[in-house]
Amino acid sequence: MHSIKEVAVGAGLLLLLGACSSTLKTVKTFEDPDYANASFSNILVIGVAGSYENRTRWERTMASRISSQGTPATAYYSVVGSGHEIDRNSILDAVSANGFDAVLLTRVQSQASDVTVKRGASTAKVSRKNDRPVDFFRYDYEVLNNPETINVATTVVLSTELFAASDEKRIWAIESTISDKENVTYLIEDAIDMVVDALRKDRLLGR
Repeated sequence: MHSIKEVAVGAGLLLLLGACSSTLKTVKTFEDPDYANASFSNILVIGVAGSYENRTRWERTMASRISSQGTPATAYYSVVGSGHEIDRNSILDAVSANGFDAVLLTRVQSQASDVTVKRGASTAKVSRKNDRPVDFFRYDYEVLNNPETINVATTVVLSTELFAASDEKRIWAIESTISDKENVTYLIEDAIDMVVDALRKDRLLGR
């Protein structure tokens, strides 16, 4: 059984790769029956990321989206300040000082990318060997390729876990899969929508 002490896990990239042709899927991986009728009204949002900038962007956007559903939520970085690691004691101090009743943690479970390169049609660059009129037909031809188009197909699997602050138990978890087939862009908004929709459907946000 997981607990809050296990939230300081390996770093992942929460700045997700994707595009407008992306596919998104969510699967519930855990649900504690003892919390079947529970709902929470003050949530601490934590994102485990490879950089502070990525982490704060995720936490800030997630907290804002949950709050827009009527449930107060707060980004972890805004409570502990910059430069603080994600560790059990810091989380427990934040929970105690601010009365959070749940902790929502998201991290990258896996990531894979396939890169394809599409080459342009060949063209010829022409140059004169010299400028003498008698050499008018003496040219060098250099074959060039037009700029290449690089497409990145990326699949990211996110793990999101909800912990009850009262006993530090993990009570709910989902895996969200985001796959893109176009050029690289940001998909944080869509990924967060998936998580919030799942929380709302399972009635885990305050009523």
